[in-house]
Amino acid sequence: MHRGLQQRLADMESRQAEYVEKLDAALDAARTGIFKLARELHRDQEARKRVFTELKTTGVELGKSCVKPELQSAKDDLRANMQTLLKQEAAKLQIALDTR
Repeated sequence: MHRGLQQRLADMESRQAEYVEKLDAALDAARTGIFKLARELHRDQEARKRVFTELKTTGVELGKSCVKPELQSAKDDLRANMQTLLKQEAAKLQIALDTR
């Protein structure tokens, strides 16, 4: 009886060792998968940063080449119109003062 109990105990230890090996292999596979996912996530984040930077740079360049000249032209036109209006109003004021 004692020998049978030892055999059963040895079988249980053997099965337990097999289970532990399988669990260790599963943990290693999970760790490897997590590492790969983390690496891919990092690459995706870096790619998104590059795209955002490129879009921002493109926007700035587009603004400098297209928007800025138009704004400068509008500003110059507004300034010229304001100067004309100021001269006209100054002339009207001068006439009003001269007639008094």
